[in-house]
Amino acid sequence: METTSMNKSSSVPPSTNFGNQPTSSMSNVQKIKQYLKRFIHLKQMDWQQPIINMIYLMYKPSAVFKESKRRMLIKQQYARDDPAFVLLLAWYFLIIGYAYAISFQSGILHHLKFMLILVIVHYIGLGLLISTLAWTWTNYWMNTQSSRHVVEWLYAFDVHINSFFTFFIYVYLIQYLLLPILLRDNLLSLAAGNLLYAIGFSSYFYVSFRGYLEIDSLSKPKVFLYPIIPICLISIVATILRFSLVQFV
Repeated sequence: METTSMNKSSSVPPSTNFGNQPTSSMSNVQKIKQYLKRFIHLKQMDWQQPIINMIYLMYKPSAVFKESKRRMLIKQQYARDDPAFVLLLAWYFLIIGYAYAISFQSGILHHLKFMLILVIVHYIGLGLLISTLAWTWTNYWMNTQSSRHVVEWLYAFDVHINSFFTFFIYVYLIQYLLLPILLRDNLLSLAAGNLLYAIGFSSYFYVSFRGYLEIDSLSKPKVFLYPIIPICLISIVATILRFSLVQFV
């Protein structure tokens, strides 16, 4: 029932076709070029759908990735062709970066530097690296078809951005709101901070798992769940050793 209601509210208008080729016959490079061109067409973007997706990602990420199968049937690609989600999350990073800088009472130059580091390094840089690694892994080691590129690079980027949003909520936003508590010098605050990081990293890998689970030709998508166990163990050991991940990071 929830998925159906989402589908009804998520009718995305047909995206602008910047090339003459059908999407199914385009290479990864061509799809990326077409995707990048859409960044300058702000008025054509659907700003409501990313907000709906963000809400669902926090409690039912499978509903978001069901949309990718629908896109495959309609547009012959799993990935979003609308960069509104990416732009919104970048804007959130700028806001949270400014909030952190204000909280620690740093100068204007440090404000700008911190905000740029969050957006360029944490968001864009790591995003491109992780997406490429996931794209390589899924196509060369999890692919059960003869075709090498079952997973589009843009879809690997899509999965990362969705996963990174949940990570952002826990490790950036909730941590910021709880900083007065998490920075206290006591065991309860230390344990809460380490638990928050464990939830954030675990949510990243769980959402990634849900994303790649939608591609039938991939074998053993549960591999994306495996890091959750060591993440939990690291959090427990860090707490026992009185090591605060919040203060360290």
